Amino acid sequence: MIELRELCDLVADLQAQGQSRDTIVEVAAEQGWGTRQDVFGAYWLLNGGYELEDTDALLDRDVQLTDTKAKLQRLKRENKTLKLRAAKVDRLVEAYSQARPPQAPVPLREIKAAGTRQVLITVSGDEHISAFLSWERLHGLNQYDMEIARQRMLYVAERAAAFVMRYWRDKSIRRIVDVNLGDKFQGVIHDAEATNEAEQADAVMHWVETKAACYNYILRQCPHVTIKSVHLTGNHTRRSVRQDVNRPKNHDDYLSARFLQTLFRDEPRVEFDIPDSYWRTLNINGHAFICTHGQFVRSYMGIPFYGILRHYKEMALISEKTDEHQAMLISAVKALIDEHGDELTLDKYRPIQRHWIQGHFHTCCRGIDTSMGTIFMNGSLIGPEDYGLSIAAATPPRQLFISVHPKQITDVIAIDLQHICHPRSIVPAEVLEPITVMA
Repeated sequence: MIELRELCDLVADLQAQGQSRDTIVEVAAEQGWGTRQDVFGAYWLLNGGYELEDTDALLDRDVQLTDTKAKLQRLKRENKTLKLRAAKVDRLVEAYSQARPPQAPVPLREIKAAGTRQVLITVSGDEHISAFLSWERLHGLNQYDMEIARQRMLYVAERAAAFVMRYWRDKSIRRIVDVNLGDKFQGVIHDAEATNEAEQADAVMHWVETKAACYNYILRQCPHVTIKSVHLTGNHTRRSVRQDVNRPKNHDDYLSARFLQTLFRDEPRVEFDIPDSYWRTLNINGHAFICTHGQFVRSYMGIPFYGILRHYKEMALISEKTDEHQAMLISAVKALIDEHGDELTLDKYRPIQRHWIQGHFHTCCRGIDTSMGTIFMNGSLIGPEDYGLSIAAATPPRQLFISVHPKQITDVIAIDLQHICHPRSIVPAEVLEPITVMA
């Protein structure tokens, strides 16, 4: 350790040579002239005439400034990376659209409905395409591969068409909102890569072609119905190791949805909603539905129920500020005025229900009532698997159907898929049409 006067002389010599402050500090640290605080004190004495007791505050300010600059540089790099990745996705989608011809449009047929128009929500998610499960490994609980996944998806489409055409015979369901909650593919987390049946690119193409076959079947069987396809991202299909709320486009869930959108670019009956976000608020027949995959819900003592409630309340408060919710509120008030006119009183007011739809936990729940709305938990397409068995959460494969009337939710049905565990299943032959997968 050297005296302060000598330290100031050494710092002055380096400064005279044109060295920057940071360089002077580094040289002083290498030569062992003193602590960083001592060197900063000498520097500030030479350049500002500050008293020594001010060096602590100056050092803290300098450290904060350095940290802020480092964070700013990191954010700039991440923003540049995100732009490059988004451009890469756009190039892939453009190449796919040039290589794959669009689906031929199916004409819409107007049918007079006897009842009030309703909307059917088909919730899909946690397909985990490319996962391979054998009877032996799961002790007879489940069997799963890409062909079984395809048949289960097609069976859900057949059930949706049957629900529209046979269950509601008055043809009051005119629209299907297909909410895809994410985790379409098994990905590489939980050490799943070692047991995957196919490469991720092949799994993406398999899902896209199968989903296209599902939509085509519904459009043919239900000529009076339009489809809105909503796609969110999960946690299994991310390409980066770190989960980041700023990177929903860095997922094969997002890429596969864009591919599917290009297939139906000439079909006016299919509308796509692919947000650059992990959640979405939807106005479905006058009801607000907050949809998310659910990867940000935390469990408490191994139970996710309270984590779901807390996350739901937080997102419900946030969704109130969205343009979608405000427009829905105005529309609901106008509808009440049109219905009751001058006789509108407080007891006739119907508050907008904010329902919650999520997946992720592979557990189907047909409704948890709260003061703000109903929480719906979608199951999975894959069913019992290795990770679920390890945490004692192996539940049967189920997907939800929710029919929505302007005044209430009329039906909530869980489509059980446990029986489709073999390539020769009970799926109708007309649904299992051949699909063409790009080479």
